[in-house]
Amino acid sequence: MGGSSAIAHTLSPHGVGDDRFAARLFRPGRSLPSHRSAPDTRSRLCKASLVVAANAREPAVLETERLLLVPLDSSRVEELAAIYTDPEVARYIGADRLTAKGTQAQVASFEQVWREHGYGQSALLERATGRMIGRAGLHLWPNWDELEIGYVLARNRWGRGLAREASQVWLQWALTHLPHDHLIAVIQPANASSITLAERLGFRFS
Repeated sequence: MGGSSAIAHTLSPHGVGDDRFAARLFRPGRSLPSHRSAPDTRSRLCKASLVVAANAREPAVLETERLLLVPLDSSRVEELAAIYTDPEVARYIGADRLTAKGTQAQVASFEQVWREHGYGQSALLERATGRMIGRAGLHLWPNWDELEIGYVLARNRWGRGLAREASQVWLQWALTHLPHDHLIAVIQPANASSITLAERLGFRFS
């Protein structure tokens, strides 16, 4: 996702009430990327432009004023599983699958993306405490041929701008290092706070 281009906020023909409604933010002179529906029609897809760049490299650690973002690996499974035990955190991210075994399998998939592509989901380490407080980063969906940005934050850290801070540093990395012309965000329609964050990051519904 990115916010350097401007386009009017427009709705799809389905209208606001439809569960499938996608957004694209694109640069003047670029053709609009073709729309692909999400496999789960309860979700929303958002698209935003990226600057084409070469020489992608693995970001071992990304940094913000309040966070260190390190590649999420199997050493962090227990910490992530503890965050997922909060039903409000798990509500929109597959609560029925976020068992200890399911979390381990999810992290294994994140590790595979890191190994194969040099990017992925990062563990969010709070500088002030050293604690893992969530995850954020990029995830490849090969079946859609799409790259998603996603974020999950422990509930006791909500409302502080930390998910936005983590997402922004990943977006900047993507703008600099990846050849993709857009990213997607997959958000369930009832997840109003996540939709608001996506909009603040530059995503626009069409």
